Amino acid sequence: RIQGPPGCPRGLLVSAAMGSGSGVLQAFFLWNFVRGVTVGIAGTATLYVAEQTGVAQGLMAFSRGVGMICGPLLMSKLLGKLIWSGESQYGFGSVLAFKALCVLLVPRLSQAWALCLCFFGIGAAMAVLDTFNIMLVGRLLKARSGAELAKYDLCYGVGGMVAPYIAILVHRHSWDVLATVDLVMAFWVIRRRACIGKPTDWKQKIRNPEKGVATKNGSMDQVSQSVPPKVLRAGLSFAFISQIGSTSISAWGFAFTTKRFGFSEEWAALVPSSFYLASMLPRLVNTYLARRVLASTLVHVSLIFIILGSMSVFAASVMLTGDVDQRHGYIFMFLGIWLMGTGYANHYSMLLVSMTQHGELSSQQSGMFGSSVCFGITVGLWLAGLIDLAHVELGIATLLTAIWTAHIREFPFCGTLKKNGASRESP
Repeated sequence: RIQGPPGCPRGLLVSAAMGSGSGVLQAFFLWNFVRGVTVGIAGTATLYVAEQTGVAQGLMAFSRGVGMICGPLLMSKLLGKLIWSGESQYGFGSVLAFKALCVLLVPRLSQAWALCLCFFGIGAAMAVLDTFNIMLVGRLLKARSGAELAKYDLCYGVGGMVAPYIAILVHRHSWDVLATVDLVMAFWVIRRRACIGKPTDWKQKIRNPEKGVATKNGSMDQVSQSVPPKVLRAGLSFAFISQIGSTSISAWGFAFTTKRFGFSEEWAALVPSSFYLASMLPRLVNTYLARRVLASTLVHVSLIFIILGSMSVFAASVMLTGDVDQRHGYIFMFLGIWLMGTGYANHYSMLLVSMTQHGELSSQQSGMFGSSVCFGITVGLWLAGLIDLAHVELGIATLLTAIWTAHIREFPFCGTLKKNGASRESP
């Protein structure tokens, strides 16, 4: 008979005997949804704090961005050791509890330095959890990670879509609601670890003994061949630029259409919501295609959508400022937004899998990828405020195409997947 700590539910003990997982990957589904909600209501919730304290909203957003960039770089080695030692539950729960603490403090502080410190912590925790997510999924699922990451992207998109409605419902209690959900997730995962311990087969899943042995420092960096430097540089550049493009639309689409073209608030609100809605279908489809098609092929196809979409938005900006019928401008604008939403939906997860066609991302490489993504998000939050959004998107599409085309040998358009899904081959 299995004995556990006092108060441990019988179901968890049975689960331990059967060797079930840690629950962290399941928790990441809810986390990605909450992350989408957090990003979606951040503007409204931060505006309320700015009105109450007099601290500039931009300063708080900047602090969060710096935290998002620094977090993965500073914590990647520690995350690698936590995963290698089978302590992903304590790692996930601890970071999430830290984020919840920072979120709880935000509406209760008034000093600028304290608020900036809290937002730095929130940004760092969010980015660290994202990096933790891709490291754990890549380590456990390997070639099957594309489909799983697409599911996480789908949860994030749903969170972004419902965020405005949640902001209306909870209004000034947004911070407390987000912190409560974070604490519940952290408590569930840590309690699961305390009650049933590590999964019975965690070493086989994490350390993969047939491909290597433990390193001296207990990290996961030397278990298998790392991603080559050339592929890594291309992937980091692509991730950085891609995030600038997608963030610019979601953050500046409303202001761009109202101030530049005089859209009503109702029509302008459809721009970011259409962008998020357009990303839902390809993410859903990717959960199926990622098991059967090269990830680099999906990125190539997504670039076609982005090029057409950016050209359509540019054409719409010309029409809406000229003597052409305004209806045509509206049609081209929303067509372009929809096409770009469809294209950008593939980039985060499929780019990661495309890079791992050449090796396994080490903990440091995963941290660099996470920081590149967050750096792109931070730049995207202010770039379209300096340069016309239509020109930004056209430039982004050009740069992405140039990078991906220059590395066509590393990221082929056509290829096959082995039946066992263990690796990918180009023709």
